Amino acid sequence: MVRLTRGERFKDARTVHNQHKKQTMDEVAAATGISKSLIQALEDDENNRSVGYDKVATLAAHYHVSTDYLLGLSDDPSLSPAATDDLHLSEKAIKQMKYFTCTEQYAAELSALMEDRLFWSMLREIIAYQKASIAEGISDSIKLKYHTYEEDSCIDETLNEEKIETEITAIINDDTLDKTTRNYLSSLRYLDSLTGLSELHPDAAYVLNFAPSEIIEQRARNYFQDILVKMNPENPIHELRRIYLEAAKAGHIGYDLNGNGHYCRKRKGGE
Repeated sequence: MVRLTRGERFKDARTVHNQHKKQTMDEVAAATGISKSLIQALEDDENNRSVGYDKVATLAAHYHVSTDYLLGLSDDPSLSPAATDDLHLSEKAIKQMKYFTCTEQYAAELSALMEDRLFWSMLREIIAYQKASIAEGISDSIKLKYHTYEEDSCIDETLNEEKIETEITAIINDDTLDKTTRNYLSSLRYLDSLTGLSELHPDAAYVLNFAPSEIIEQRARNYFQDILVKMNPENPIHELRRIYLEAAKAGHIGYDLNGNGHYCRKRKGGE
């Protein structure tokens, strides 16, 4: 999170967080009795003019923000505990949570969700899905760039693979890209090297057929289903799902890993 300078904090308090909406310096001066020149000096980072605490407190009360925010001791402009500091959440995220919990019912339900470890497990999978999808998009775009659709093409496929490997390696080593995304990209490169494994093991072709994001999506769906069971345990659909899962574990039926939620009878001979 990028921290604001002193001048930016005082200006944001006047124009963004102000309980009286956006005000000019003249309007603030008229309402608080603080001179326009002092207000202007506080919003100017190059001006080192000192100011008494009473003036800061007056402006904080007028804007309805905390003095800690104006003084740079907190990144949370609200008068409530500094969630942006303790939880490292953005101010917009805090506002969304406050809006969602404005009714007692939603506040209680959100609290129950956030107290459950399943909720955080599902959230981690959602974040992981985003990173894996980005990595897969990067990998696919590079492969597409060097792919040829011409049947009689004389392009050396080995040369293409070398170019693909070079570009993917360069991205993996690029520190400006998110580390988790780079790790998924590295995993995809490793999975590509296992393409010949399907000839050695009958189940390998099935497993390698799924991208990491598809497997992660299914895990997130499973956590979501478990959360629904906890929230509404009397729903009969949950018992039906439990029976199907037990049957799948026993090998009587198969499950579509694509995450479509469709169960199908397992064919004879394990096909």
